[in-house]
Amino acid sequence: MVLRGATGNPAEVIIDGGRAGRCVYGAGLDAATRIEALTLAGGLPAVGATPDGDFGAGLYVDGGALSVMNCIFTGNESAVGGGAYVKGTGVPTFVGCVFDRNEATETAGLLLRGTCNPIVRDCVFRNGWRTMVGGGLSWVGSGHAQVENCRFEDNTVWETGGGVEVIGSNAQATLRDCVISGNSAGIGGAGLWVSNWGRVVLERCSIEENSADETGAGVFLNGGFLNAVESTILNNVAPDMADGIVTTSSAATLDCCVFAPEAWGGDGTLTVIDDDCGVAGETTGWGDVKAMFRN
Repeated sequence: MVLRGATGNPAEVIIDGGRAGRCVYGAGLDAATRIEALTLAGGLPAVGATPDGDFGAGLYVDGGALSVMNCIFTGNESAVGGGAYVKGTGVPTFVGCVFDRNEATETAGLLLRGTCNPIVRDCVFRNGWRTMVGGGLSWVGSGHAQVENCRFEDNTVWETGGGVEVIGSNAQATLRDCVISGNSAGIGGAGLWVSNWGRVVLERCSIEENSADETGAGVFLNGGFLNAVESTILNNVAPDMADGIVTTSSAATLDCCVFAPEAWGGDGTLTVIDDDCGVAGETTGWGDVKAMFRN
């Protein structure tokens, strides 16, 4: 099944929920299912509606490995997954999509869950708002998510996870060539939040100029694990440990990264690898940082 905008320009073909229900729903979809070149706007599922109440205002997928390409999700509102909620199987894929000004209690942009290996590529997540947790992208399933060349900008959450959040012991994610910037959080993790034993690899990513009211504006590991390679985590703003906090039972490795040691803290384990990097940046005090976080 293919649902495609006739003109190829998503701004010209709009499915408008009129704030009277979700825009698109699908269940048990196979890998041949595609949604392309559409705007999904104005979705607002009614509380208590079926299926699954007010999940997924723009798009709700109840099982499936569909592909969504060149679509815009905007002005959608729900309790969970304002732009899209995907309980996936196989390899659900989003390519070239924009999530803009969606809202939800949990995850304004795109929430991915289920036993699957999702791919998110060349997408923009911005201006998620009126959201408790999860402003841009949330991965809370079982499998390995690949997120490539995406931007997470200017999302606002009242608590945690402004740009990206990865939650759960079976949730692994690799972010490659991504920019996470200008997001804000009432507690922490405005850029990246990892918890409940989730695992994240950053490759050539930038987490900069995010802000939090309490701590860990750039990265907040709350029982989570991070391996950052050739990435920049710098110039985030918070009263304490602005660039990163590594809590008890958490661990982070910064391998050839640009960062400021004094802007990190916590009781977990931080390992810095700076051999043969050729990376310009703040290189003093790394030995002290290692000692500070070694269990």
